Amino acid sequence: MRSLVSSMWGGKENANDVSLNSGDVEVQVDDDGKSAESFVEEESDKFSDRLAIVEEGAELTEAEAFIRSTSQAPHNDSFAEEVVVQQRKKYRATSVVSIIGGVTGSVLPRMRDHSSLEMPSSAVRFRHAHIRIFEQASNQFILEEITERDKHGRPKGTDVAVKYVDNSTTGLHILRAIYGLVSLFAGGFMFIFSIMLLLFLFIELSTKLRNDGRSNDEIVKGFIGILLSIPIFVYGLSSLMAIVASCVKDTWNGHIFLRTFGNWKVVFTEWFSFIAYLGVPLMTIMITLFAKNDNWWKISLFTWFCSVMSVFILFAIGVCFYDISACLYLIELVDDPYFGPAEAGKFNFGLLRRAVLLRQVDLWSGSMTKKYTLAGKLNTTEENVEDGVAARSESMGLYTRATQFNCCRGIFQEVKPLQRNFSLEDVLGNSPMYTAQSWSLEKMFCRERKSRAITVINGPSALTPHQFQSSFVCAILGSLLAITLPSALMVWWGLGPGVIVGVLAILIFCWIPTISANWRTYKQYKDLKERAELKKREKEKRREQFDEADSRGIQLLNARRKPDSRSQHQSVASEAVYQVEETYRINRPRRNFCYIMFGVEVTFLFLWPLVFLYISKNWQMGSFFLCIGFFSLVRHYLNASVVLKELGTFAALGSKNIFGVNLVRGKYKDTVMDPEWKAKSRLSAIVSNISRGRARTVFTWIFGVWTLIVLAIFLLVSKEGGDTGPQEGARNWIMTHDFYYEEKPNLPYPTCQMGKGMEIINKETALLDYAWMSALAYAYDGATQGFLDEFFGKDVVLNNPDVIIEFRELYPESITPIHYKYMTVPEVPGFGLVAVRGTTAKADIFADAQLWGAAFLFQVLRFFLPAGDVFTPILHQVIMFVTLLETKNIEKVSYYKELTKFTEYLEEFKNATDIHLTGHSLGGGLALISAAQTKHIAVGLSAPNAKLSRGTFDPPFTIDDLNNFTFNIVPNRDPVARMDDLADLFQRIECTADANKFFSCHLAGRSMCEIMYTCGSGIRPAFCLCTETYKYPEPLPRDGVNMTWSEVCKNF
Repeated sequence: MRSLVSSMWGGKENANDVSLNSGDVEVQVDDDGKSAESFVEEESDKFSDRLAIVEEGAELTEAEAFIRSTSQAPHNDSFAEEVVVQQRKKYRATSVVSIIGGVTGSVLPRMRDHSSLEMPSSAVRFRHAHIRIFEQASNQFILEEITERDKHGRPKGTDVAVKYVDNSTTGLHILRAIYGLVSLFAGGFMFIFSIMLLLFLFIELSTKLRNDGRSNDEIVKGFIGILLSIPIFVYGLSSLMAIVASCVKDTWNGHIFLRTFGNWKVVFTEWFSFIAYLGVPLMTIMITLFAKNDNWWKISLFTWFCSVMSVFILFAIGVCFYDISACLYLIELVDDPYFGPAEAGKFNFGLLRRAVLLRQVDLWSGSMTKKYTLAGKLNTTEENVEDGVAARSESMGLYTRATQFNCCRGIFQEVKPLQRNFSLEDVLGNSPMYTAQSWSLEKMFCRERKSRAITVINGPSALTPHQFQSSFVCAILGSLLAITLPSALMVWWGLGPGVIVGVLAILIFCWIPTISANWRTYKQYKDLKERAELKKREKEKRREQFDEADSRGIQLLNARRKPDSRSQHQSVASEAVYQVEETYRINRPRRNFCYIMFGVEVTFLFLWPLVFLYISKNWQMGSFFLCIGFFSLVRHYLNASVVLKELGTFAALGSKNIFGVNLVRGKYKDTVMDPEWKAKSRLSAIVSNISRGRARTVFTWIFGVWTLIVLAIFLLVSKEGGDTGPQEGARNWIMTHDFYYEEKPNLPYPTCQMGKGMEIINKETALLDYAWMSALAYAYDGATQGFLDEFFGKDVVLNNPDVIIEFRELYPESITPIHYKYMTVPEVPGFGLVAVRGTTAKADIFADAQLWGAAFLFQVLRFFLPAGDVFTPILHQVIMFVTLLETKNIEKVSYYKELTKFTEYLEEFKNATDIHLTGHSLGGGLALISAAQTKHIAVGLSAPNAKLSRGTFDPPFTIDDLNNFTFNIVPNRDPVARMDDLADLFQRIECTADANKFFSCHLAGRSMCEIMYTCGSGIRPAFCLCTETYKYPEPLPRDGVNMTWSEVCKNF
């Protein structure tokens, strides 16, 4: 039997340079990635006299005997490295020999699953080969040992083949897409619910402000209470949405994370998922179809939605339970007298005290950040970066510097020596590696600036200079694009120079750190490459000197072999560089300060807002705050990630629950997963994806920015005051009967002439008349009659403000900030028209959001969801759930209620039998709602609709009511007119505004001019603003008119 050993000429300076592989063949790698066998092969002629074949039983030199003896050693990496070091010290040779195990040794059975894996691997023995299977959502990675044999059938060595197997099918993808889609919809519902909850907080306060006045003490206390409740709401809602996002992802991945819950078997988890996601909905579909129910899809879809929501609730409970359980279990392991004693294995007050202190220490301690740039072989073990390595930079924040003032010494105590404050990356040990194969521009540009990533700079997997240069250039170009694109959008929107310069300054300030970090990385790469090249030249020089020396030394104990396919894929050592940021605690608050801050947080952020909400009889919001506040406090203080940062590891985590009881006992014991791995993998997923995951950060930013926007609107509303009177919204309408527009020769709008009781005075101009009356609602009452006489003729249509005054005196409880006009036509007894003003006051923004905010958000959700239209039948029901947040104070000021009451008043006391309602924007939406409730006719101009939100109004109405009694004029590119779904009766009209001014399509004057230009003005006057403001062609002069259009408009 031959003992096959290969050695590489040219010594190494570090034992960690050795590459270890299974089998009898050792491959040693130089900096240029060349293997020992390749080097010997290329230099075979030169070194042929140095090669020898040692047969078994032959006399061995001392070095050869040492090598032969180590080949029988246990198959252990650390042992092999120690052998190399000892052999170097003993023989002082420039060549290195590394021996690893025997031919029969196997790598795969000794593999250990890391906690970052979503599922444990499976070990299989198949056809005398060891196989390791790593399962993912829809594919597998298979590691299989392959033993190569010589011509005599004797094993030569063992390789590991890595295979990728797609074990999914089209049916599996379709199935997961179906219940994944429902999960996305349910997750979208939770997000919209959170957004509307934050909105209704300020709507409630705005309502009180308008009713009671700004100077009321209750308003001031309420404002402070709501402000103090915002941190709890934002923290709790972002944590809740992170859990929901994790559940949606786990649903698409086949419930991999859900399998780690509980002590039941995987079979139980799979059946539970099947029943919740498919079983219950399919049974509902079959039952309703057998019953011949016309609404079978609506009922089944709503049942499906409720079933998925129940899974979300159970998933959230499971996440919280295991997070708290692991937190209390790990707290016992914190070995620091500062946190006080804790009775092991029991749930007690000592554990809670420790949890509070850990959170306060993590929050208030002063810390120093040290930044390192490390370089070395990838098999280098980093035990402590600080030992023997100089920090590239050290920094302390302003808060840390403030804690070092003399006045703060009674609050903070110094920590000596400095105490390492571990990051979650340190604990989890999941640092991505960037190699020549995994590199891409988008990965390098989008990576997090503070994340720890390993970049390979030398060896066969190293990034090339072109890749590094491209990464740096991409970072510069990407930053410039990120700065330039918003600037271009602002210029396109026509914003002022001051706004553009201000936004540019903010963007440049935000992107400077990214550019600086990429520049430092590029410089470090160049420096390290220069050092590597210098080192390579020195080694080549030593190699030449060795070639000229005496032929004494350790002979190669390996016959020259032809390179096989295995040598092309051998794992070789590569040199890498990565940046490390380590945080060290330099002081920490004293325990009394921690207890005080704990009391302050609970009192001012939880108890005070809770008491205020209940005292103000805001029962709905108070109940939500109680639930979310309790959830947030528990998640905040009993947080496993805080304890892990203190310990630096969760290697000691076992399989016990909060009370120290084994979770894997009894008949439900999971025989598939190792209990310890299961506990660690579950906690790793909770910490990295939920507690401190990217999703929670994103949702925190979304909810935080949304709260600031709503707060800014509230402050504007409070500054404006609670005036409910009319605002000047109408322009100085300049009109003349001396000119007219002809009907366009091509097909006009079908509804230019409206019949069946829709005409007011003239059937031919009915659509134009409604558009004009909608715009007239913005005018002062004193100017309204003059405009009516000029448009319709003297006293043809009369304004009746006294009727509105009389109504409000009779029903003072119905008064809201709405403003409207009531007009009658003397020639048509029983006819009355109510024109409702749209959004003018800042307070009207809250009214728009209150009535149509939820419907608009669900429209957006439906737009982005694949096949989102399938959820339309239940949208009005889920929107009704959101309105549970509305309090009685908000309901009292719902604008449509006064309008509906006024319509009923006209019908009962003013003998108005034929009542029409119209309005623009908000006014048009209110007109549609009241018309559907009272069964009267309404024509809205650019009005938000009410089809999806029909169940949220009091009293509710049906789709048939909307289809039979409401009509909406919808300009193209008008976003307001597309809020909520359109009923059956509507008319789309063109918008001539520039593409970058799509809100101009919402203007009442532009829509009126479009209708006049397309349908013709008939006997109505032409308006100067149509040509001067909206750039329509000039109208034609009537017979006998000697002035030009420009002269007429100038004279007015």
